[in-house]
Amino acid sequence: MAWISIHEQVKDHHKLRDLAKLLKSSRQEALGILVMLWLWGINNADRDGCLCGSDARDIADGIIYRATAPEHLIECLIKSKWLDQSGDQYIIHDWDIWQTEWFKALDKRAENTARVREYRARQKQQSENCKESTSYGNDYSNDTKEGYVIPSPSPSDKPSPSPSDKPSKEKVIMHEADESAPCCTLSLNDGTEYTATESQVKKWKSLYPAVDVMQELRNMQGWCDANPARRKTKAGIKRFINAWLAKEQNENSNAKADPILLKRDYSKGRSIFDD
Repeated sequence: MAWISIHEQVKDHHKLRDLAKLLKSSRQEALGILVMLWLWGINNADRDGCLCGSDARDIADGIIYRATAPEHLIECLIKSKWLDQSGDQYIIHDWDIWQTEWFKALDKRAENTARVREYRARQKQQSENCKESTSYGNDYSNDTKEGYVIPSPSPSDKPSPSPSDKPSKEKVIMHEADESAPCCTLSLNDGTEYTATESQVKKWKSLYPAVDVMQELRNMQGWCDANPARRKTKAGIKRFINAWLAKEQNENSNAKADPILLKRDYSKGRSIFDD
């Protein structure tokens, strides 16, 4: 939703009095004309205030002005210096100054949109990487021995081979899943990223069994994206991750405990059993 800013000094500005005199109207009416001009300019002027391609009748129709001829309105706006003219183009005077906050809001919105789009793309790529890593490690049969896949025996009347027989040519070498594969990244305060590997995720899962580690890592990345000024250093990121997971572990463990023991007197900020 678009909006404009109106500075407090406008109501007493000498240019507003000049416009009211030229239009032979009250200052309230002149102020209303200016507000309508700026509202119309939000969607029809560029950042420099140029109403490109708009003539006097277009502007008068845009601000719903019917008191006098459109040309007279434009002449009064130019004489009172609320409107400038360059050739055939009309320009709202000091538009970039009057509407600075609106342009800042537009820039901020564009930055947020780009950051969210980049975050979602990164999360999608990380999810695909994790799926590929997991499927790669599960593609092999559990029926393995010393790095070889042992084919299942088929029914046969032939006697079993003796231990001295050489391995079959059908045996293939099994490659273990790469536990150093990247699984998730967290943005750091120096602009780089910390990469959590598959082996680290497995370790955290064993340390914090009550926590959905992958979801919490995604939550951490979302927190880092939303709080760039509070991102962690390379030396402190592991401590940050473990503290986060430990907190979630404790909260999830407490949720399974006896609810009577967890009841708190929040009006006093302490447990009812502290007395």
